[in-house]
Amino acid sequence: MALTITDAGIKVNIVRETRSPSQKGFGAVVFLTSVTGGITERIKLYSSLAGVAADYASTDEPYLSAQAYFSQSPAPTQYFIGQVDADALETYVDALDAMTVIDPDFYCVTVEAAARDDVLKIDPIAAWVESNERIFFNISNDVNCLVPADTTDIMSALQAKGYDRTLTFYSKETGEYIDAGAFAILATTSYRGTNTLKTLKFKDVKGVTTQSIDPAQLKSIQDKNGNVLFTTAAIRMIDAGRTAAGSWIDEVVGTDALTEEIRVRVFGLLSRVSTKIPYNEKGMGLLEAEVAGSLEQYVRNGFLTTRVDEEGDLLPAYKIWHTAVILASTVDKSARIAPDIEFEARLAGAIHEITVSGTLKLD
Repeated sequence: MALTITDAGIKVNIVRETRSPSQKGFGAVVFLTSVTGGITERIKLYSSLAGVAADYASTDEPYLSAQAYFSQSPAPTQYFIGQVDADALETYVDALDAMTVIDPDFYCVTVEAAARDDVLKIDPIAAWVESNERIFFNISNDVNCLVPADTTDIMSALQAKGYDRTLTFYSKETGEYIDAGAFAILATTSYRGTNTLKTLKFKDVKGVTTQSIDPAQLKSIQDKNGNVLFTTAAIRMIDAGRTAAGSWIDEVVGTDALTEEIRVRVFGLLSRVSTKIPYNEKGMGLLEAEVAGSLEQYVRNGFLTTRVDEEGDLLPAYKIWHTAVILASTVDKSARIAPDIEFEARLAGAIHEITVSGTLKLD
């Protein structure tokens, strides 16, 4: 056998430190459906309407909701059906807790038509998503949503509670599922891309009937922080993507996605390296770099942005800092708890309205 470089004393050992934690997806919806005769499968993932058709008839609610979901373009690929035990009078929240134990990868919750306008059923779901880093897309078939003075509708009830993660659409169509279709628009957002973020305003939801409403009825929905699909100037469009608390749902989802990005990158660093992260400024610099990398990606995808101040100076999209290691307490050092890393970042926002003014003159 011929001599090799190794025989000459040159030994190279390369370890692939590519292990990384999985990142929670923000493109998966779960449809809650009540079943009798016992739970057959608590929660099941489907990647196409054909898969749903194998388990449900085309007239069943889970199928109709999935149809609205997969009909959007581009179409998402993760649709969960979660079963709720009607015989045992199981609540939706108890069912959701059971589902997260089995498969926690869903992000948006939708629910069967029978629950839509029942505050005793909807309110607990809205409360559940607030504390579980998820969102809830609901529908109301109640015409009182169109009445400004009426506060008995579900939009008004959710608005009064200030829920920041629940969004409600008005539709008179009891057999349609604009909730799943609308979330499908956000579900295909690529947070790893460049200029890829979306809002719901002005978007169409295919396969869903637009609502025939007048300006006063639209204002009633808007004042109740509700949403609706209507037609104007021959264009089908959503107005406007607000949560019950008045926040923009795309910013809620974007914040969750950024939070997960930072969480995964920092954990990935700690779990990937073969040597320790030292408890000094160098070690903090390594951790801070992961946070900065996350923020930089969210500048690229359009969630964060730079600003120009009144003097014309460019302000950065974010600032990041950490408490000096020398100021860390002995208790924290002993417990190996790092000093806090903090940042301030500027949301890019989006343009939904504009006024154009001009003057015509005869010179």
